[in-house]
Amino acid sequence: MRVEFFGDEVEQMRSFSIADQRSLEGIRRSGWRPFPAASC
Repeated sequence: MRVEFFGDEVEQMRSFSIADQRSLEGIRRSGWRPFPAASC
């Protein structure tokens, strides 16, 4: 999955071919969850 950001927001998510790095299709949803920021 290739994720493109605009600032802190996800602008696009796309699958891509590992062999030639070309984008294949857009992804509307993912099973990924945001990782909470670590407290210092």
